[in-house]
Amino acid sequence: MALPPLEHASRKSVAKVKLAFTVQYARKAVARLAGKLVLDTNDPVLFPVRDRGICPRRLQRFEAGSYMVDLFSEEDAPGMWAVIGAVFDTSGLGNVVPAVDARLAHRGRLSLPADCGHTGFTIQSVPAGTYDMRVRLPDAEVLVQSVQIGY
Repeated sequence: MALPPLEHASRKSVAKVKLAFTVQYARKAVARLAGKLVLDTNDPVLFPVRDRGICPRRLQRFEAGSYMVDLFSEEDAPGMWAVIGAVFDTSGLGNVVPAVDARLAHRGRLSLPADCGHTGFTIQSVPAGTYDMRVRLPDAEVLVQSVQIGY
């Protein structure tokens, strides 16, 4: 079915098409949740790591609404850290929620983006320090202040 030229369309039909387009492609409102630290090992703890055996890692766990964020940091070079994170939905079966985007920001300037996958996110070569973390999920955004990277 061919569409009539736009100049022959009524204002009412053009308004309906615009409204349908807006509704279809409108961004959903995203809930912003503040993360709260509930566990910090402070020192490295030995955790099993696939393909590498047992490795020392620091674990920090944050709760935000119905989500739990686990953040591991391990030294990958002198003074540089790899940050590995995963988000879990605690309202149901504790399933992993894939992150759409994750970033660490240092003093509001340096922003380090993550490589996001279905099971978590990774940020490589992070200097030790205090960061703010933002993890964007499909329907929420978790914001955590004062994340300590390094021991």
